[in-house]
Amino acid sequence: MKKISKNLLLLLLLSSIFMGCNGQATPDQGNIPQKDEALTTRKAVSEIPIIYSDAYNYLPEDWKKPPINAAVNPLDTAEIGRCEKASLVAMAKYHPDVLKWNLDYLVWVKSLEFYGAPYGGTNSTKNLYLANDGEAEGYSEHYLEGSFHHEFSSILLRNYTTYFDQGAWDRLLPVGFSYGEGGTQAILDGKASQGLDESLNELGFVDQYATSDAENDLNEIAQNLFAPEEVFWERVDKYPALKKKVAFVIDFYHQIWEVWNEQLFRTYDVK
Repeated sequence: MKKISKNLLLLLLLSSIFMGCNGQATPDQGNIPQKDEALTTRKAVSEIPIIYSDAYNYLPEDWKKPPINAAVNPLDTAEIGRCEKASLVAMAKYHPDVLKWNLDYLVWVKSLEFYGAPYGGTNSTKNLYLANDGEAEGYSEHYLEGSFHHEFSSILLRNYTTYFDQGAWDRLLPVGFSYGEGGTQAILDGKASQGLDESLNELGFVDQYATSDAENDLNEIAQNLFAPEEVFWERVDKYPALKKKVAFVIDFYHQIWEVWNEQLFRTYDVK
């Protein structure tokens, strides 16, 4: 897969990627724009279709058959605005070429179900499918944005697998630890909590869901790099095991695009 070079025209992107920073500057990257400026630019440069209806027709055909048995409920039209805003905020944190090379379209629905279990989001080869059942049900704009980063990190992991040293990752795990049986089983077993858990943070995991498999472990860290929970960085600084894994994931992203580093990730808005 292609790698983003820092020699590309970063000036075009400054108004679309550095958000939530109250105008502070980072070295050699100029002034960071306010959110509204970034959103306006993002609309201008984004060519990723965002789908709000007929979601079932965008699912891979094999998902519609057993054992997956995909089911979707269409997005409430009243939620389109919040979905659009969350989508633009999320995509504004990526180089346009990262999106162009790795994402064909983004589909929003009210609810998703696979294998008889509810999903907050999922992904296929180059597509994202995200659920939004309304703010009253816990689907805040921060949650919606986090879902984008969570699922998109899976696509990036598949497409840039050579940047992820599995052996080095495994050495960061607690001695004797073994992952669970994957995300689907964790959901079915009721072991898919995504709230920051300090006892797990100390062991190097963001939350319970992160212990289900290596991909979800990376997903949970990536989600909190781009759309962090309020105490995420506090826990990273407090627990060396978590700090090492966060540094590993940052390095993965840095290899995709050299602008991504810890200093930048720490500027992104917290919940």
